[in-house]
Amino acid sequence: MMDQARYVMPLSPLEKEMVEAIEPVLEIQGCELVRICVSGPPRNVQVEVFIENSDQNDPICVNKLQQLHPLVQDVLAVEFQQKLLKEEYGLQLSSPGFDRPLTRFQHFQEAIGKNVCVRFAQGTQRRSQTGVLLGVQEDGIVLKDLDELAARSLLLQWHEMQEVICLHAFSCLGAQKRLATKSSVAARRGKSCRK
Repeated sequence: MMDQARYVMPLSPLEKEMVEAIEPVLEIQGCELVRICVSGPPRNVQVEVFIENSDQNDPICVNKLQQLHPLVQDVLAVEFQQKLLKEEYGLQLSSPGFDRPLTRFQHFQEAIGKNVCVRFAQGTQRRSQTGVLLGVQEDGIVLKDLDELAARSLLLQWHEMQEVICLHAFSCLGAQKRLATKSSVAARRGKSCRK
């Protein structure tokens, strides 16, 4: 049986360790870790932590993020400062926002039947793909391609994908443009989530 809460999107070894250390602290506070991204050069590492309330119908507020910041910072200081983050680093906590990324198996199951936009990992031939999420499997997702004249189903492997977000009817084009812009800006700055 598949662990519904497990991350299926690629994480670097450092990000995996951070998830394991930070998640219990957030769960005690009634929150869920949606995504963590470590980027930047070794002397200027940036750690972005996206958090939401466990009750997804209750959006997380800025005050709650401010309360969580020192807790997360303490975990990083104890667990990672000497071991992995040998240089100074920046820490940013935020809400995943309206374009919340899908990161866990359960998130993908809840999004079946919805339009999604997939941004592919560097090194793949495609940049992004939109379609209807038809299913979730152990090794990836099944997507009905909406960009083709003759719509077809595609099996996309977890390791091929960098980010997947649900699209809303009024934001489909905007989300595609934001994903493409994020990708090109990150590439120019050398700031992409490490694998």
